[in-house]
Amino acid sequence: MKKLLLTIGLLLIASLVYGQGDDDAREKIKATRIAMITEKLGLSPEQAQQFWPVYNEFTDRREELVMEYRQAERAAKARGNTEEDQRKLLDLRHNLKQRELNLEKDYSERLLNVIDTRQLSQLRGAEEDFRQMVREYIQRREVREQRIDNMRQRQQRIDRRNDG
Repeated sequence: MKKLLLTIGLLLIASLVYGQGDDDAREKIKATRIAMITEKLGLSPEQAQQFWPVYNEFTDRREELVMEYRQAERAAKARGNTEEDQRKLLDLRHNLKQRELNLEKDYSERLLNVIDTRQLSQLRGAEEDFRQMVREYIQRREVREQRIDNMRQRQQRIDRRNDG
């Protein structure tokens, strides 16, 4: 079952190569993530129905923290990354880590009303497994694209020799 889920996930992600819109790509990645995490945690349909709204809210809020740091980092870079900017970024990073920890504690309590402690403990591993699957797909895609580019360049060299 896990191999089937992984294969389906890779096929969904692979379809992104063929020029689909960003919204379609995001939806397919989201669907793959939902399927994979649901499977890894062994969520019942009832649990999944209650779990996903809470979990999505948590991930959205966690993403807001990441975006807050990225914006501050871009602003510091635009100002020239002074020593003062670096100090502020360091302070912000610590503040955001604390806020993320508080967020995780709050949502862990909320999630424990839906799933058991074993499932909650497995959640971080399921998230990492999904991220790793995406990273591996991207790496394979880059290698494949590099091979295609190399073949194109070789063919162009051969064509130039034959024409010249």
